[in-house]
Amino acid sequence: MSEPKLFAFTCNWCSYAGADLAGVSRLQYPPHIRIIRVMCSGRIDPYFLIEALRLGADGVLVTGCHPADCHYISGNYNARYKILFVKKLLEKIGINPDRIMLEWISASEAEKFRNTMTNYSELTSKLGPISLESKEKLEQELEIIQAICADFNFRWLVGKSRQLIELGNVYNETMPEEEYIELIDKIIDAEIVRQRIIHSIRDEPKTAIDIAEDLTIPTELIMKHLLALKTKQKVQLVMVGHDAKFAVIED
Repeated sequence: MSEPKLFAFTCNWCSYAGADLAGVSRLQYPPHIRIIRVMCSGRIDPYFLIEALRLGADGVLVTGCHPADCHYISGNYNARYKILFVKKLLEKIGINPDRIMLEWISASEAEKFRNTMTNYSELTSKLGPISLESKEKLEQELEIIQAICADFNFRWLVGKSRQLIELGNVYNETMPEEEYIELIDKIIDAEIVRQRIIHSIRDEPKTAIDIAEDLTIPTELIMKHLLALKTKQKVQLVMVGHDAKFAVIED
């Protein structure tokens, strides 16, 4: 059995130094994990994580400073929410969310770094290669959730997570984390359907009924999402013969 293809994004100030200490201490960990140094775990964009999976990675590990120890004050808090939402996106399309992992490792925790790498390698080995119904289906689903990661509104909401949940607005009002996660869950469900609609009509315009048949979703629900996409100027109504069809508006 071949070794899993894994990437590990490590924070320059803590976990990368922990990796360096593990090397100096001659602690052994799986050599097939590709380590990528970044200045802060908060710099990791959800788009990067999905792109790694699209390029053939079996999993991605993100490591950073312990809470309250971030060199940039709050970068690791931002990383926590980003990873949470990427896991939700993967779960929605049928991919085990454990393929994405977040761990806090300080510069002095060489042993923890070694154990984290070893345990993560063993976990992904048990999961095996990422697979859905077909390679084409996998590529399509990853492309769909990557498009969501690139969406401005989604990025804004994820970026405001800590402020909304922990810090509060100008009136010191906060939202319970469970309520916020539930809200995000609904937004993700809607965005996945909308991205699937866009994918369905990318090559040729289709009627709402045709789209509903393609996606096995009720026509009235498809119309609701088409109207939302039309408002965002993502799709337009075109006449093809005597039929009114929806087509993608190219950027």
